[in-house]
Amino acid sequence: IAWNLSLLRGLLFGKPESRWTDYMFDPNHPPYLRALSLFHLFLPILLLWLVWRLGYDRDAVMLQTLLAWLLLPLTRWLTREKDNINWVYRFMGRQDLALPAAAHVMTLMAALPLLVYLPTHWILQWLPA
Repeated sequence: IAWNLSLLRGLLFGKPESRWTDYMFDPNHPPYLRALSLFHLFLPILLLWLVWRLGYDRDAVMLQTLLAWLLLPLTRWLTREKDNINWVYRFMGRQDLALPAAAHVMTLMAALPLLVYLPTHWILQWLPA
């Protein structure tokens, strides 16, 4: 949803809300490559519909956290810094927020569950089972 809002601001005002969608307005990235990111537009709607249709698994937050704790260090180890997949090198590409490698990944490993997974879990628990 945040990605969609950032893109919308970029389309309306010529400047994205955050660095999440800067690349969508960068002519150095080919149009077909930018078009691949358009899945962000319908993904929130699809995911909410799936949760409504299939129900929310209240145990999933723990599995998602464990999966992130596995994937974040692996992503740091297996990818290049210039790609910055999952922000394992720089948060949102910002150099001014640079931390030592281990501290950065561990911060992500703590922040995602606390700031994203748990609040989402609490909201989704309100949906009828």
